[in-house]
Amino acid sequence: AIVNTLAFLPYAGRCFHAQSFMGADMVVFPTIAIQPGLYLLLHTAPLELKEILQSSDRLLQDDIGQLRKYHLCAFGEDLPGGARIVVPSTLTLVTDIIRERVRDPKRLEGKCSKATRTTPQLISEVGDAIRRVMALLLDKKYPEAVDLATITDRNYPNNPDVKCLLGRACLKVGDAAQAEIAFRAAFHLNCQRPELPNLWFKAKSFLEDWIGAIEITQLFPETAEMIVFRARSYAELGNMDLRSGNLRRASERWLSSGRAANDAFKTFRARGREVELNHIRRFAYENYVAAVNALIKDSDERIGVWKAATEAFDSFVRHASVMQLGVEALQQWWNAVEKRPNTDNNAKKLAYLQLKKLQSMYQDIVIQRDPDSELTTYLSASHQALLQRVNRYGEEL
Repeated sequence: AIVNTLAFLPYAGRCFHAQSFMGADMVVFPTIAIQPGLYLLLHTAPLELKEILQSSDRLLQDDIGQLRKYHLCAFGEDLPGGARIVVPSTLTLVTDIIRERVRDPKRLEGKCSKATRTTPQLISEVGDAIRRVMALLLDKKYPEAVDLATITDRNYPNNPDVKCLLGRACLKVGDAAQAEIAFRAAFHLNCQRPELPNLWFKAKSFLEDWIGAIEITQLFPETAEMIVFRARSYAELGNMDLRSGNLRRASERWLSSGRAANDAFKTFRARGREVELNHIRRFAYENYVAAVNALIKDSDERIGVWKAATEAFDSFVRHASVMQLGVEALQQWWNAVEKRPNTDNNAKKLAYLQLKKLQSMYQDIVIQRDPDSELTTYLSASHQALLQRVNRYGEEL
């Protein structure tokens, strides 16, 4: 006989009919298990079979052609990804016999599992359409995937999974605007796909709509991923403000970015994204301190730069350049205080508080595993020199 083996492979409530010819690879057809020995017929497409079997187009078409000779399959309507392949339900009557003769059923089951893992488990034609779109995406046939997803969305306009898949396909062809529209529609249809937040943020980032990206993070549970998105969005907004010449607003954006990233560590929500959050935190605070330093020119106000540096330090951004910039600003502020015509006792009290903070920072760095010796020497010397000046202040008058 032409047909050598024919079997079904159950997987998570779904089953897959498989057949092979002498010298040919297996071909898989999905069905839905209703109860032992009873199955309802579904459909598949050549592209989906090609992905599962890792077969060539010609070999697959030859196999399907042989099946059609014996009326073991038929073609349905033609759609992107190939015409639907329909298997007669009567073949399920011999599945017990067929399964015993299948070559390496576990390998096929694994392939089928992988093909359906990312698709919603729907017992309907929409489920079949979603699988076909996924097969096109896996085969990197992105324009065809968009075409089929658009047709499916037109047929099922209120299906959130279809909207999400349409957005995903649009992203693949670079249409971020249309993807964003689809993702927003999916969200309002109560889409539960776990990849929706990530894909939606990706669309927003392509559009450089960082305000909209921040809004997205407020629509989903506060996870490490959402915090990364929010912190990155604030950082990007700061970069945009810098390019437009608004340094003050850029500093505010960077501060929001740094605080968002640091709060993730403080609230123990950074798990799994520690490296990325730490990178964003460092970038944001270093730019924030540099921006404040550029904005505050008046020596009497330079203590603001010092305070910006101390916030960065408390947020574990403790690089020598940031600390030195802060200490120099503190010294410049005190120089201005000493030049005031009258003794400012409030400034002296404030200086003692800052010196106490400087001493605390020095001690925190010293106890590190590998402290920066040049930095610790600089902080210690700066603390001693400034303390002596503050102690003498007012006594000469």
